[in-house]
Amino acid sequence: MFRYSYEVKQRVTTNFETEFSEYYNYIFSELLKCELNLLYEMKIEIYYASKFIADFLKEVGHDHSKVTRFRVELDALLSEYIGTHWYPHDKDRGHAYRCIRMDICSIDPILIKAGHKCGF
Repeated sequence: MFRYSYEVKQRVTTNFETEFSEYYNYIFSELLKCELNLLYEMKIEIYYASKFIADFLKEVGHDHSKVTRFRVELDALLSEYIGTHWYPHDKDRGHAYRCIRMDICSIDPILIKAGHKCGF
């Protein structure tokens, strides 16, 4: 009797550990997919923001290679800058921080930084 209950206990424990491990791996993979999707959304927003500014610079007549370097640098800076203020489940949260200002009176410091790194 004792031997039988010990074997059953071992089997149950092993099954539980296996099922728990599979469940944990599933949950972890789902969370990872969710995080990757959120990062992907952020990268898409950064892509279109830098594309808009780069297209504007090309229309104004700046050198294509300089604009390309500027865009790559701006992508990197925006990823670093915005990454800490990206709340995909609450779109209004942090949107002022993610704003890029560009008008007659002032230019956003992140644009100036990207420009200086590229020789503008």
